[in-house]
Amino acid sequence: MHQPMKVLVLAELCNPNWASVPLVGWKHVKHLSHFTNLTLVTHEQNKVDIDGYSNKKFVVKYIKTGVFDRLYQYIVQRFFAGEFGSATLTFVKIPFYFVFEVLVAAYILRHFRKEGWQVIHRITPVSPVIASPIAFLARIVGIPFVLGPINGGLPWPPGYEHAAKEKSLLSYVRDIYRYDPLIQGTRFVSSYILVGSQHTMREMAGFYKQRCIYYPENGIETESVIDLRSIPYSKDIIKAIFVGRLVPLKCPHISILSSQRFITAGQMTLDIFGDGPERQNLEGILPHEGVTFHGWISSQKDLVNRLPEFDILIFPSIKEFGGGVVIEAMAKGVVPIVMDYGGPGEIVTDSSGFRIPIANESQTIKDIENLLEKIVNQPSMLASYSKQSTKRIRDVYTWEAKAKFIADIYRKT
Repeated sequence: MHQPMKVLVLAELCNPNWASVPLVGWKHVKHLSHFTNLTLVTHEQNKVDIDGYSNKKFVVKYIKTGVFDRLYQYIVQRFFAGEFGSATLTFVKIPFYFVFEVLVAAYILRHFRKEGWQVIHRITPVSPVIASPIAFLARIVGIPFVLGPINGGLPWPPGYEHAAKEKSLLSYVRDIYRYDPLIQGTRFVSSYILVGSQHTMREMAGFYKQRCIYYPENGIETESVIDLRSIPYSKDIIKAIFVGRLVPLKCPHISILSSQRFITAGQMTLDIFGDGPERQNLEGILPHEGVTFHGWISSQKDLVNRLPEFDILIFPSIKEFGGGVVIEAMAKGVVPIVMDYGGPGEIVTDSSGFRIPIANESQTIKDIENLLEKIVNQPSMLASYSKQSTKRIRDVYTWEAKAKFIADIYRKT
């Protein structure tokens, strides 16, 4: 029986009630605390939600950034309309994040001898273009530093002009980060680097690549994975779902255009969960029964509970480095149709779903339409894919399994 290690976790974004990266941070902390003696350092903005969680098995230190946080929130609302997925916003955030780590550094220097932390692990942010001053401090005070999961920077594929409207000017110069000494130094002094995608793994330099471990950042609670789908597939109408922000890069319009022939014929329905600037345009593509726009469901749990109502997930996002919604759908036996590119293409296997080759927008619509025709004509074919979907998620993507994996890495430092 291993003695639990004393671990200091940095997760500026860490919140049980938010989605995306903050939820990834929270899930890691929650489950790692079952295998370690864990202290979490996070931003004060998470205090209300974390303190409201009654079963904490870890200590929390909240960091106040004061006027810097107020300035950052003003910039977000004034210039980005609250759109946290922007690559430009990630760049803008870097100096504000450094303020957070400087304050964390002061906390570490005051307490590291007394606390006796054996590992420092930065979990969020996951962006590979944000360095960590704490990594250098950890080296100085002799504490192993684990970085990651880091993931992002998936190149824009050509041929998807509508989605390219979202392309940031920074995407043309993003590779400059490879020459940033702080970023390269952070990786050089890290004991291990958790890398969330094969694309990001290919970007790792040779002199620290041997310390990189492939580790997709998303996961799911064990109890959320069903044993076997109870709803039969031999039925007249295929129920499809799309979940995500209604923005060009997610390509929700491809979901509608590839499905419209079958929706019009009454062979299929499409429910769209999410909202965004594209909604009005999307509602005009097929303005009749068969496509239902739900907006955002108020609770993530409520959305997950509705997933078993559906047969297939059509998720043609062309720049998805994670793919949490794909994991959630597969866990409920919903068969995924995704692009063979980025995170979803790595989550889905040939036996657990369908991967559409990256080509161009019109070809992708044809490819999905041809696949849907096969499904509509033979819905029973989905049964084996559904079974393999839940098996893959249970075997690889439960948070408990992922926490055990990371705890083993700590013991190797």
